Amino acid sequence: CEDQVIEQGLHIFETKKKAWENHEKTDYPIADRNMSLIGNRNLIASEVLAEQIQDMPLDKKPIVIAGGSFNHDDHATRMSLSGKRRIEEILHAEDPEKTFFVIGHSMKGYEKYLVDHNQKNFEIFAIVPSMISEAECQKIKKSGVCVRVSIEPVPMGTYKSFAYEIFKRRPSGLYAFDGNIAGANLIQEAKNSRYPCEIYVNRRCRALRIKAASLEGYVTLFD
Repeated sequence: CEDQVIEQGLHIFETKKKAWENHEKTDYPIADRNMSLIGNRNLIASEVLAEQIQDMPLDKKPIVIAGGSFNHDDHATRMSLSGKRRIEEILHAEDPEKTFFVIGHSMKGYEKYLVDHNQKNFEIFAIVPSMISEAECQKIKKSGVCVRVSIEPVPMGTYKSFAYEIFKRRPSGLYAFDGNIAGANLIQEAKNSRYPCEIYVNRRCRALRIKAASLEGYVTLFD
């Protein structure tokens, strides 16, 4: 269903764009070219972030941290002290010679906290949409993280790239601190992994807790 919504939205966007360029009328209003699922994302990520694009290491275990990039636009992640401590515990427990981290594109919430407290110099990869905004571009560049570019142009679809790049290729781990539908989809993809994936979900996030309950036996809840 989500794929159909994205496909339809992109089709409408392209129709509006061509009609605007040709000054033609369409069945869709052309009041604002930015009124689409892509929004103000007008930069091609593979071009503007070319210097940060790298292959993920094959000899290390990926741990996905979801807590900022998998929300609706009107939902900001509010970090808790216990959540910050959990990130610090993960960073302390893991070995940078054996583990690397994967986050989303937004550089917010717990994902940014991970980047800012990476004192052991773990490799951190951000999977970003194929189209990004100027603000997103600057945040990613400033963070210095490695980049993998999704085939999906909008953030809500990048969970598919996490599945393709990680869950379907190797053992992994997932800590889901916050998120909405996209976060729930990420958890589902981790559950469907072809290889073992340890899934931990923040019980304080209602949307993710509900998803975890539907996958009883596959998910561990944490405070």
